[in-house]
Amino acid sequence: MRYVVEKLRGGELDPAVTPMGDCLHIGIGHSMGAMIVILQQSGGPLYDGAVLLCFTTRGLPEVLTAEENTVAVSAQMSKAEFSRLAQARFAEPFPMIAPARGDSSAARALATVSGALAATAAMQSMLPGNVARQAASLSSKVFLAAGDRDLTGPPHAIPAAFSGCNDLRLVVVPGAGHHPFVTAGAPRLYACLAEWIDSVRVVR
Repeated sequence: MRYVVEKLRGGELDPAVTPMGDCLHIGIGHSMGAMIVILQQSGGPLYDGAVLLCFTTRGLPEVLTAEENTVAVSAQMSKAEFSRLAQARFAEPFPMIAPARGDSSAARALATVSGALAATAAMQSMLPGNVARQAASLSSKVFLAAGDRDLTGPPHAIPAAFSGCNDLRLVVVPGAGHHPFVTAGAPRLYACLAEWIDSVRVVR
């Protein structure tokens, strides 16, 4: 990622892209993608700020097997364990998934979308405490958002995981689940995010 940013700033990544100079660099991820941004940022910082959507370090203990929960509370949380548990749960490294079906127009639209899931990363994101240490180490500006019916659990409990961050904003989207981008609250979420990005730009 650092390589890509350096090449973008110098105009060396693609002849069709002009040099971006000292451009703002924001890491944005949804769900498991947010976990990946946390892992990237904790090794840096890599980004000027991090946007973490619909993710929590509490994992999904209510859907885990007894063995998965045992690993989560033990000292065995390692790449090898993530891979082993992912194999047992998903059977293949990149299973195809699609959002659950529903009656609303948003649910029907989401149901048409499917893609390959990175099983090992998904397994890690489901385990309680998945990236708790890395999340607590972040000191850059952080923007958090989740639906008030999100599978993350109570949204207002999410910021506690980012104990090292002194500049954090949380937006809770009313009436939204794990995909607030297709709900009535989406315009407000986008407006808040745009305002936050401008605030990052100001302090650079």
